[in-house]
Amino acid sequence: LTLGHSCYVYFYDDKTQLDELAVLKDDKQKEETAICDGKSINVESKLKKLISHWIQCLWDALCVAMRVTEMTVRFSPCVILFPVCPDLAWSYTRYTLQKLGPVFVK
Repeated sequence: LTLGHSCYVYFYDDKTQLDELAVLKDDKQKEETAICDGKSINVESKLKKLISHWIQCLWDALCVAMRVTEMTVRFSPCVILFPVCPDLAWSYTRYTLQKLGPVFVK
C-alpha cells in the first residue's frame, strides 16, 4: 500500500503474535522488508479484514444497544405500576416478556 512517497506494510509475527504496520521510505528498503518469514504479505487484504472486523464489532454493539434500549422502554412503566397496582404490574410484565421474545437465553 503506497501513500505518497512512503510505503506502509502490515506484518504479523507468529512467534510474538504481534501485528505491526511498518513505514518504508524507499523502494530498496521495501524489497528487503516486504517479505516476512519468507511470505509475501498482502497489505490491502489485511487492512480490509481489519476494517471489516471493526465494522462488525461496531454493528454488534449497536444491535445490543438497541435491544437494551427496547427492553428499558418496555419495562419502564413497571416502575410506576408496581407500587400502585401490583396485579396490573404482573400482567403487564408477563405481556412485555411475551412481546420481547427471547431476552435472556443461555
